[in-house]
Amino acid sequence: MEAYVITAIFTQVIKQVTHRHRPYQATPPDPHAWEGPCSWGGDYGPIGYNSFPYGRSFTAFAIAIVIAFEYWDTKWVFMVCFALA
Repeated sequence: MEAYVITAIFTQVIKQVTHRHRPYQATPPDPHAWEGPCSWGGDYGPIGYNSFPYGRSFTAFAIAIVIAFEYWDTKWVFMVCFALA
């Protein structure tokens, strides 16, 4: 649970600092659109553009690390955890 909470906080901080656009949020779509920490997000408000980093990936790897280190003496657990994440 501790890894999950720390990861969630860390992810949200990075999202608010980078303000990375989602593909549907730019007209025309611009894969290089990063607003930065002072962005108000246009029509989406101050917490708008927040597609980076992907929180579910961060969470999957945080849980994989916890499980892998809990069973560090069994090598296949380490490989399976990171393969699934």
